[in-house]
Amino acid sequence: MTSTVAIINWNSGHRLRACIESLLATATSADILVIDNASADTSIESVQGFRARAGFVINSVNRGFAAAVNQAFQATSTSYVLVLNPDIRVMPGAAQILEEFMDAHPRAGAAGGYTGENYLPKSLPTIAALVRENLGVGRRMNSFGAPNSSVVQVEQPAAAALMIRRDAYDDVGGFDEYYAPFSWEEVDFCTAVRAAGLRCYAVAGVEHEHAFGVSKPQPPWRRARWDGRSQSVWRVHRRNRRHFLEKWAHEAPSEA
Repeated sequence: MTSTVAIINWNSGHRLRACIESLLATATSADILVIDNASADTSIESVQGFRARAGFVINSVNRGFAAAVNQAFQATSTSYVLVLNPDIRVMPGAAQILEEFMDAHPRAGAAGGYTGENYLPKSLPTIAALVRENLGVGRRMNSFGAPNSSVVQVEQPAAAALMIRRDAYDDVGGFDEYYAPFSWEEVDFCTAVRAAGLRCYAVAGVEHEHAFGVSKPQPPWRRARWDGRSQSVWRVHRRNRRHFLEKWAHEAPSEA
Protein backbone atom coordinates (compact mmCIF):
# COMPACT_ATOMS: atom_id res chain seq x y z
CA MET A 1 0.00 0.00 0.00
CA THR A 2 1.03 3.62 -0.54
CA SER A 3 -1.12 5.01 2.27
CA THR A 4 -0.70 6.30 5.76
CA VAL A 5 -3.47 5.63 8.24
CA ALA A 6 -3.72 8.59 10.62
CA ILE A 7 -5.74 8.06 13.79
CA ILE A 8 -6.79 11.30 15.47
CA ASN A 9 -6.99 10.46 19.16
CA TRP A 10 -8.40 12.28 22.15
CA ASN A 11 -9.37 10.40 25.31
CA SER A 12 -10.63 7.36 23.38
CA GLY A 13 -9.87 4.79 26.08
CA HIS A 14 -9.62 1.19 24.90
CA ARG A 15 -10.94 2.06 21.44
CA LEU A 16 -7.57 3.31 20.21
CA ARG A 17 -6.00 -0.07 20.88
CA ALA A 18 -8.86 -1.85 19.09
CA CYS A 19 -8.46 0.49 16.10
CA ILE A 20 -4.72 -0.20 15.79
CA GLU A 21 -5.25 -3.94 16.20
CA SER A 22 -7.78 -3.90 13.36
CA LEU A 23 -5.27 -2.15 11.11
CA LEU A 24 -2.48 -4.58 11.94
CA ALA A 25 -4.82 -7.41 10.98
CA THR A 26 -6.32 -5.90 7.81
CA ALA A 27 -3.88 -3.31 6.39
CA THR A 28 -0.55 -4.90 7.17
CA SER A 29 1.53 -2.79 4.78
CA ALA A 30 0.05 0.62 5.63
CA ASP A 31 1.99 3.13 7.69
CA ILE A 32 0.17 3.88 10.94
CA LEU A 33 0.41 7.26 12.67
CA VAL A 34 -1.39 8.33 15.84
CA ILE A 35 -1.87 12.04 16.46
CA ASP A 36 -2.85 12.50 20.10
CA ASN A 37 -4.45 15.73 21.25
CA ALA A 38 -3.20 15.77 24.84
CA SER A 39 -5.35 12.89 26.05
CA ALA A 40 -5.77 12.75 29.82
CA ASP A 41 -6.86 9.08 29.88
CA THR A 42 -4.84 5.89 29.42
CA SER A 43 -5.45 5.49 25.68
CA ILE A 44 -1.83 6.27 24.72
CA GLU A 45 -0.40 4.19 27.56
CA SER A 46 -2.45 1.21 26.35
CA VAL A 47 -0.79 1.20 22.90
CA GLN A 48 2.87 1.58 23.85
CA GLY A 49 3.45 -1.99 22.73
CA PHE A 50 2.73 -0.94 19.14
CA ARG A 51 5.55 1.60 18.88
CA ALA A 52 7.56 -0.72 16.63
CA ARG A 53 4.70 -0.66 14.11
CA ALA A 54 3.08 2.75 14.59
CA GLY A 55 4.34 6.30 14.86
CA PHE A 56 3.10 8.76 17.46
CA VAL A 57 2.79 12.54 17.64
CA ILE A 58 1.84 13.60 21.16
CA ASN A 59 0.56 17.15 21.46
CA SER A 60 0.96 19.00 24.75
CA VAL A 61 -2.44 20.67 24.24
CA ASN A 62 -5.62 19.72 22.42
CA ARG A 63 -5.07 21.42 19.06
CA GLY A 64 -8.34 20.19 17.58
CA PHE A 65 -9.19 17.71 14.85
CA ALA A 66 -8.29 19.89 11.85
CA ALA A 67 -4.85 20.78 13.18
CA ALA A 68 -4.18 17.13 13.98
CA VAL A 69 -5.03 16.09 10.43
CA ASN A 70 -2.66 18.77 9.14
CA GLN A 71 0.04 17.40 11.42
CA ALA A 72 -0.50 13.95 9.94
CA PHE A 73 0.04 15.23 6.41
CA GLN A 74 3.08 17.24 7.47
CA ALA A 75 4.64 14.20 9.13
CA THR A 76 4.13 11.85 6.17
CA SER A 77 4.71 11.71 2.43
CA THR A 78 2.44 8.94 1.14
CA SER A 79 0.08 9.58 -1.78
CA TYR A 80 -2.99 8.98 0.38
CA VAL A 81 -3.86 9.43 4.04
CA LEU A 82 -6.74 7.49 5.54
CA VAL A 83 -7.98 9.63 8.44
CA LEU A 84 -9.68 7.59 11.15
CA ASN A 85 -11.57 8.32 14.31
CA PRO A 86 -10.25 6.05 17.08
CA ASP A 87 -13.65 4.36 17.51
CA ILE A 88 -13.34 2.80 14.03
CA ARG A 89 -12.36 -0.82 13.48
CA VAL A 90 -11.24 -1.34 9.88
CA MET A 91 -12.73 -4.40 8.23
CA PRO A 92 -10.72 -6.73 5.95
CA GLY A 93 -9.99 -5.25 2.53
CA ALA A 94 -11.43 -1.81 3.28
CA ALA A 95 -8.19 0.20 3.17
CA GLN A 96 -6.94 -1.65 0.10
CA ILE A 97 -10.21 -1.08 -1.78
CA LEU A 98 -10.06 2.64 -1.04
CA GLU A 99 -6.46 2.90 -2.22
CA GLU A 100 -7.21 1.00 -5.44
CA PHE A 101 -10.22 3.23 -6.04
CA MET A 102 -8.13 6.37 -5.61
CA ASP A 103 -5.50 5.00 -7.99
CA ALA A 104 -8.16 4.40 -10.62
CA HIS A 105 -9.93 7.76 -10.18
CA PRO A 106 -7.41 10.63 -10.34
CA ARG A 107 -10.13 13.26 -9.91
CA ALA A 108 -11.18 11.76 -6.58
CA GLY A 109 -10.04 14.09 -3.84
CA ALA A 110 -11.52 12.07 -0.99
CA ALA A 111 -13.37 8.78 -0.58
CA GLY A 112 -15.05 7.00 2.28
CA GLY A 113 -17.19 3.97 2.98
CA TYR A 114 -19.92 2.72 5.26
CA THR A 115 -19.55 3.53 8.96
CA GLY A 116 -23.15 3.02 10.10
CA GLU A 117 -26.66 4.25 9.39
CA ASN A 118 -26.12 7.40 11.47
CA TYR A 119 -23.15 8.41 9.35
CA LEU A 120 -24.37 8.10 5.78
CA PRO A 121 -23.00 10.51 3.15
CA LYS A 122 -24.61 13.93 3.38
CA SER A 123 -25.38 16.85 1.15
CA LEU A 124 -23.29 19.95 1.72
CA PRO A 125 -25.33 22.54 3.59
CA THR A 126 -27.51 25.17 2.00
CA ILE A 127 -29.29 27.90 3.94
CA ALA A 128 -32.46 25.78 3.88
CA ALA A 129 -30.51 22.72 5.00
CA LEU A 130 -29.10 24.64 7.96
CA VAL A 131 -32.64 25.57 8.98
CA ARG A 132 -33.62 21.90 8.79
CA GLU A 133 -30.59 20.99 10.88
CA ASN A 134 -31.73 23.38 13.59
CA LEU A 135 -35.08 21.59 13.51
CA GLY A 136 -33.39 18.21 13.77
CA VAL A 137 -34.42 17.04 10.31
CA GLY A 138 -31.19 17.45 8.33
CA ARG A 139 -31.33 15.93 4.85
CA ARG A 140 -29.01 12.99 4.18
CA MET A 141 -28.09 11.45 0.87
CA ASN A 142 -29.43 7.89 0.89
CA SER A 143 -28.26 6.93 -2.60
CA PHE A 144 -25.23 5.08 -1.26
CA GLY A 145 -27.36 2.00 -0.81
CA ALA A 146 -26.31 -1.37 0.45
CA PRO A 147 -22.66 -2.39 0.69
CA ASN A 148 -21.18 -3.91 -2.47
CA SER A 149 -23.84 -2.24 -4.64
CA SER A 150 -22.03 0.62 -6.36
CA VAL A 151 -19.72 3.61 -6.17
CA VAL A 152 -21.53 6.89 -5.63
CA GLN A 153 -20.25 10.43 -6.13
CA VAL A 154 -21.37 12.33 -3.02
CA GLU A 155 -20.97 15.78 -1.58
CA GLN A 156 -19.71 14.72 1.83
CA PRO A 157 -18.64 11.15 2.66
CA ALA A 158 -18.61 9.87 6.21
CA ALA A 159 -15.72 11.65 7.90
CA ALA A 160 -15.02 9.01 10.56
CA ALA A 161 -12.97 7.04 7.99
CA LEU A 162 -11.95 9.20 5.04
CA MET A 163 -9.12 8.59 2.57
CA ILE A 164 -7.68 11.84 1.20
CA ARG A 165 -5.44 12.31 -1.81
CA ARG A 166 -2.34 14.28 -0.86
CA ASP A 167 -2.43 16.33 -4.07
CA ALA A 168 -6.03 17.33 -3.32
CA TYR A 169 -5.10 18.22 0.25
CA ASP A 170 -2.29 20.43 -1.06
CA ASP A 171 -4.55 22.01 -3.70
CA VAL A 172 -7.06 23.24 -1.11
CA GLY A 173 -4.47 24.23 1.50
CA GLY A 174 -5.27 21.47 3.98
CA PHE A 175 -7.82 21.62 6.78
CA ASP A 176 -8.93 25.00 8.12
CA GLU A 177 -7.75 25.09 11.74
CA TYR A 178 -10.29 27.75 12.67
CA TYR A 179 -12.75 24.89 13.22
CA ALA A 180 -11.26 23.95 16.58
CA PRO A 181 -11.61 21.72 18.41
CA PHE A 182 -14.22 20.01 16.17
CA SER A 183 -17.40 20.62 14.17
CA TRP A 184 -17.65 21.73 10.52
CA GLU A 185 -14.02 21.03 9.58
CA GLU A 186 -14.93 18.06 7.38
CA VAL A 187 -17.80 19.99 5.79
CA ASP A 188 -15.38 22.79 4.96
CA PHE A 189 -12.79 20.40 3.54
CA CYS A 190 -15.28 18.61 1.27
CA THR A 191 -16.62 21.98 0.11
CA ALA A 192 -13.07 23.06 -0.74
CA VAL A 193 -12.37 19.82 -2.61
CA ARG A 194 -15.45 20.25 -4.77
CA ALA A 195 -14.72 23.96 -5.30
CA ALA A 196 -11.30 22.91 -6.65
CA GLY A 197 -13.01 20.82 -9.32
CA LEU A 198 -12.34 17.49 -7.59
CA ARG A 199 -14.80 14.88 -6.40
CA CYS A 200 -15.79 13.02 -3.26
CA TYR A 201 -17.04 9.44 -3.28
CA ALA A 202 -18.67 6.79 -1.14
CA VAL A 203 -17.18 3.47 -2.19
CA ALA A 204 -19.41 0.46 -1.70
CA GLY A 205 -17.72 -2.62 -0.32
CA VAL A 206 -15.76 -0.48 2.13
CA GLU A 207 -17.11 -1.13 5.60
CA HIS A 208 -15.89 -0.24 9.07
CA GLU A 209 -17.22 -1.07 12.50
CA HIS A 210 -18.02 2.18 14.27
CA ALA A 211 -18.39 2.16 18.05
CA PHE A 212 -20.42 5.41 18.08
CA GLY A 213 -18.61 6.37 21.26
CA VAL A 214 -15.93 8.96 20.70
CA SER A 215 -17.53 10.24 17.50
CA LYS A 216 -21.13 10.58 18.58
CA PRO A 217 -22.60 14.09 18.98
CA GLN A 218 -21.83 15.60 22.37
CA PRO A 219 -24.47 17.18 24.65
CA PRO A 220 -24.68 20.90 23.79
CA TRP A 221 -24.05 21.93 27.39
CA ARG A 222 -20.79 19.99 27.68
CA ARG A 223 -17.63 22.08 27.75
CA ALA A 224 -15.14 21.67 24.93
CA ARG A 225 -11.56 22.42 25.99
CA TRP A 226 -8.68 23.01 23.61
CA ASP A 227 -5.45 25.00 23.50
CA GLY A 228 -6.20 26.78 26.76
CA ARG A 229 -9.76 27.67 25.75
CA SER A 230 -13.11 26.44 27.01
CA GLN A 231 -16.55 26.81 25.43
CA SER A 232 -19.80 24.88 25.39
CA VAL A 233 -20.23 22.41 22.53
CA TRP A 234 -23.25 24.43 21.41
CA ARG A 235 -21.21 27.62 21.14
CA VAL A 236 -18.38 25.82 19.32
CA HIS A 237 -20.86 24.50 16.77
CA ARG A 238 -22.49 27.91 16.30
CA ARG A 239 -19.14 29.70 15.97
CA ASN A 240 -17.82 27.23 13.41
CA ARG A 241 -21.04 27.22 11.43
CA ARG A 242 -20.91 31.01 11.21
CA HIS A 243 -17.32 30.82 9.95
CA PHE A 244 -18.35 28.29 7.30
CA LEU A 245 -21.20 30.48 6.08
CA GLU A 246 -19.02 33.59 5.93
CA LYS A 247 -16.26 31.70 4.13
CA TRP A 248 -18.41 29.97 1.52
CA ALA A 249 -21.44 32.26 1.14
CA HIS A 250 -20.39 33.21 -2.38
CA GLU A 251 -20.24 29.55 -3.40
CA ALA A 252 -23.08 28.10 -1.33
CA PRO A 253 -24.73 25.22 -3.20
CA SER A 254 -28.33 25.70 -4.25
CA GLU A 255 -31.15 23.32 -3.41
CA ALA A 256 -31.71 20.45 -5.86
